[in-house]
Formats: sequence, structure tokens, C-alpha cells
Amino acid sequence: MLLTLIKFISNFIPLGVFLFNRKIEGFKGFIFSLVLFAVLNTILTGIFNRFENEAYYYFNNLSYTPIEFLLVALMIRTILKNAQFKRLVLLSIPIFFFFWIVILSTISSKNFDSAAVALEELLLITFCIIYFYENIKNPNTIFIYSTQEFWAITGILIYASSTFFVYLFRESNWQNLNFREQYDYIHHCASIFKNICFAIAIGLKPYKTTNILNKIDRQVT
Repeated sequence: MLLTLIKFISNFIPLGVFLFNRKIEGFKGFIFSLVLFAVLNTILTGIFNRFENEAYYYFNNLSYTPIEFLLVALMIRTILKNAQFKRLVLLSIPIFFFFWIVILSTISSKNFDSAAVALEELLLITFCIIYFYENIKNPNTIFIYSTQEFWAITGILIYASSTFFVYLFRESNWQNLNFREQYDYIHHCASIFKNICFAIAIGLKPYKTTNILNKIDRQVT
């Protein structure tokens, strides 16, 4: 399927942009970790599936959700300014892992952890909304789209909100051919968009933030 190939290739676009930036530190380091982890997971899934190693195949798939959530949560925490929001994100990590273990213990090893993934998506959507709320309330720049953080968080938000429902109902509807086609289409398109946003974020130079509202107030007074 052409869309599947495009989605796979899009995983390497952010890595290609990294080659021209060299420095993997700070916020870019989190994005690099996310992209590299996704690429390795995709490759390992193909290898385990090819050699019919079911044990490693399902372990690789099931471990993707908690590791991805941990990386994204820590990344978003680093760019939040409000201390209470930072604590909220940090507190959500052990809570998520607790529910992930509970959910995992109630399903067959061959089943997709729909509830756990849906919980992850819901939490990430919440974190992204908090980020945008902070930037609307206390903007650091008039042109928010000129920052690395904006593009990375936008990619995560669009991906999480687009795939939330298809992940939620994946396990119970996977035998439905029409659902599987819609699932693949939505998941692939959302992944491509996310990877493009990550590539843009990596390509941008770090923006020196200043509180725009305070700066305007000083100029007026």
C-alpha cells in the first residue's frame, strides 16, 4: 500500500533534518529520542513479524505505549512554565504506568492494548492543551509558529486527537474490514503529519523567549 510506504519513509524525514543540525540537545534531544524510538520500533516489528517470533513481536508492540508516553510527557514538562502544571505532568507518569499494568494484566498477550493507548492519547491531548493555554495566557512571542515547541506539540496534538477513537475501538472492531481500512488510513495520515511537524521543529533555530505582554506593558509605560 502506497500510504503505508509513505508513512514508513516519513519516519526518516526528521532524522534527515537532524543530519543538517548536528546538535542533539535540550528540546531537540526529546524529539530525536521520540523519532529514533519510533523508527527502531517499526523496524523491530517488521523483523519479528517476518521471522514469526510472536513473543518478541507482542512485547515490542506492548512496550511502545509506556515508553512513548514517558518521552512525550517529559518533553512537554520541560517547556511548561507553570510549576503546578509541571507537577501534574510528573504525577501523571506513575498513574499512567499503574493503569497500564492493570490493563495489561486483564488482556490476552495477543490483544492490542486499546484502553491503555486511548488513555495515553487522552493525557497527551490534555498536556498539549495546557501548553497552548499557557502560551495564550502568557505569550513568549507574537509568532508562536516560529518556535520549535509549537510544531512539535501541534504534531502530537493532531496525531493524538486523530487516532484517539480508532485506538479506543481497535481491539473490538479489528475483524471488521472497513474499520481496518479506516484505521490504517487515519493512523498513517496522522503519523505522516506528525513526522512533518517534527521535521519542521528540528529545522527551526531555538527561539529566545520573552514575555510579550510584559514587554508591551514596559513600552507603554
